[in-house]
Amino acid sequence: HFRPETLVGWHRRYVQRYWWLISGKPKHHRAGRPRIDPSVEQIILDIKAENPRYGAERIAALVTEQLGVPVSESTVRNVLKRNPSPRSRPGQSWKTFLDNHRHLLTSMDFKVTFDWRARPLYILSVIDHQRRRLVRCGSTYHPTSDWVAQQMREAFPFDEAPAMMLMDHDSIFLPIVKHTLPAMGVKVIRTAVGCPQQNGTVERFNRTLREELLDHVIPLNEKHLNGLLAEYQRFYNSARPHQANDGQAPEHQEAANDGDLLPGTLRADAIPWLGGLHHSYRRAA
Repeated sequence: HFRPETLVGWHRRYVQRYWWLISGKPKHHRAGRPRIDPSVEQIILDIKAENPRYGAERIAALVTEQLGVPVSESTVRNVLKRNPSPRSRPGQSWKTFLDNHRHLLTSMDFKVTFDWRARPLYILSVIDHQRRRLVRCGSTYHPTSDWVAQQMREAFPFDEAPAMMLMDHDSIFLPIVKHTLPAMGVKVIRTAVGCPQQNGTVERFNRTLREELLDHVIPLNEKHLNGLLAEYQRFYNSARPHQANDGQAPEHQEAANDGDLLPGTLRADAIPWLGGLHHSYRRAA
């Protein structure tokens, strides 16, 4: 015969077995808390990727309080442990740093082109990050620290110097870093060696300069190229649309508003730049 406790035990196993069968669950399962919903897990990973400095406690608070999904700190920690990110490094990215200082920051860099005799001409470009304005663009056969210093003085007369200047580790910049810019009240930021992407604004301009001007001309000499660069600077600042400025030129001026147009009456005058290499437009009178 058997004891009453045995009957109760059989019944408990029967109930457990019955509900496991009708629920479709496997016979063997992992003990413990059920795994977090995959969509919530992905959100946790996205938050960590976007904010590498955030810890499990802060991420759990964000998901719980701002998204309304209760998540414990230990759950977040387990998610991060299962999905380690080798790219997650403490500190802000260069993009974040530069974006936060756009209104204070200017950058400069050299680009090389060649005259008709294949002699190298060195072009120094200085870009204002706030509106992507081309502050200075000049060339020389013989780039020296004294020449660069003179470009800085001409680019920023009076009290127009920026708060910060971003540049690479070109040796020609060393006297500029130590003397010229500090004397003008400019803080110098050097990019890491071999990391041109950290000076992406002026690097992108150098590509634009090549595509829009240098690929289409053969400089005769330094004077000829400087004349072209001067006109391109005027075009770039006053007439060329820029994505970073919502399609406006860096030195944007409101177009003249002559009132509402009648259907079919719009006419435009084309203004040639660089001998017709580029054009800007205005309403015809």
